[in-house]
Amino acid sequence: MVTSVIKRGNSNQQVFTKIYFARVFVGIVPIVACLGLGAFMLSPAMPFPWVGHLVLGGGFIAGAVLMAALLAVPGILANRDHITVTGDAITFAAWGDGSRVTLSRQEGDLLLVLPGFAYPGRHVGRRITQLGTGRTINVSWFFPKRAIRRACDRSGWRFGYSPDLAERHLRRWRAWDWRASAYNFIRLHGPFAVPDVPGARLSLGAAILEEYGDEIIEAAHARSQSHMPSTQFLRHAVRVYRRAADEQRIYAALADSAGELARRTAEADRLAAKATEAGPASA
Repeated sequence: MVTSVIKRGNSNQQVFTKIYFARVFVGIVPIVACLGLGAFMLSPAMPFPWVGHLVLGGGFIAGAVLMAALLAVPGILANRDHITVTGDAITFAAWGDGSRVTLSRQEGDLLLVLPGFAYPGRHVGRRITQLGTGRTINVSWFFPKRAIRRACDRSGWRFGYSPDLAERHLRRWRAWDWRASAYNFIRLHGPFAVPDVPGARLSLGAAILEEYGDEIIEAAHARSQSHMPSTQFLRHAVRVYRRAADEQRIYAALADSAGELARRTAEADRLAAKATEAGPASA
């Protein structure tokens, strides 16, 4: 994996490029193979005069260099994702499908770094998100994270946290069905002890986590019907429901009447019961 940084003139633009390892590896394998053959040809075990050994070995080494130029270099030049940082926008462009994600300064300048996390069947890498918009840029897989952050700082972007923007952020992810990312966001920055909708008995955090837990349970049942292991999914569902119950209890503690406290607490007990039903008990 090779990473490069390109500084662009007077526009104060910096472009960070990521190079995938796959094609570089394809170019390196023939080099290693040819060098090995060349070394074998030079070994005393071969029934050729030493001049012949040198000629054959040199030929294989020259071939290795040629194959490296033909295979590795095109891969290095072609396989690059880009992150471009300016004072007006931060843009991620993927080389594979041509997709782009742009964090525009017009929608705010507050950035938040989200660490990578894993959940059953998938791993999500480290990201930078524009708080309040829901949009994220993946900076994992050998992008120069510190250099990107310094470039953002120099271009006037801020790194920090705002509860109001975080709530808006979470609602957008919910609308996009980014429930796994929402769960991790709540785990890092919760509780979100605000009504799911005006006058709701369920908090925003608890509602999102319950939806995510239900999604995991559905996935576990689908795996069971396909005779695939589902224990890992069930354990994760238990953790999510328990977190939902904890979020709801915090929301219940903010009730302004005994009756509302009882109703919100009943919702927390219901979520805890869903955790118990999901099992396994050791989760």
